[in-house]
Amino acid sequence: MTGRRSKDPLTASATSLLLPALRPLGFKKKSARVIGRIRNEIFQLLDLQVSSFGSGDFCVNYALVALFCPREFLVLQPGSRLRNASGVEVWWPARSHDMANASMQEVVQALQGQAIPFFEATGTVAGLLDLLLSENWASRHHLEFELGCCLVRLGRIEEAERHLTQGISLYQSDGRKWCQDGIARSEELLGAIRRGVASELLQEWTRQSVRKLRLEEL
Repeated sequence: MTGRRSKDPLTASATSLLLPALRPLGFKKKSARVIGRIRNEIFQLLDLQVSSFGSGDFCVNYALVALFCPREFLVLQPGSRLRNASGVEVWWPARSHDMANASMQEVVQALQGQAIPFFEATGTVAGLLDLLLSENWASRHHLEFELGCCLVRLGRIEEAERHLTQGISLYQSDGRKWCQDGIARSEELLGAIRRGVASELLQEWTRQSVRKLRLEEL
């Protein structure tokens, strides 16, 4: 019922403390554990991850999703996790409403010095590109594809073609079955570049990503 506090302490504290602090910045609730906003076709999100050991503790991940790259599910990369003043990742207690509220107040403070500046610096495609250029992913082929998409979005076509071609080579060298999807998407974008319709393709990919990730309300 509207106005009744959730029985789950973490959900209740996120609703009463975290969301009101973020709403003025354009963030909205996507689900019980995900809050986000869309800026320049980039989904910026906070993910409240509950411990799998049954302790009731939680951590807060923050990440970016470029929607003009085809998306079917959320991946928390690029991104990070909230840390304490010593730089250690924090798991906050939330077994009771009092504990969850105290923890969420600390989360709101930590966001101001970590996640919010991160989001502000990467709220444009140019800002996202700068971040990606400094990243070192284990799945380098995925990174090359994302770089290619960003560069196309910025009109830097020759650079985009180099990254997409490099990505295809890495996908081919990897050889796992799922790499075929990466190759196909990279080749599709390269073909769209040659035909002069790359921007239209990225727009269509954005529409598909929004639908598949259920972000229409954001």
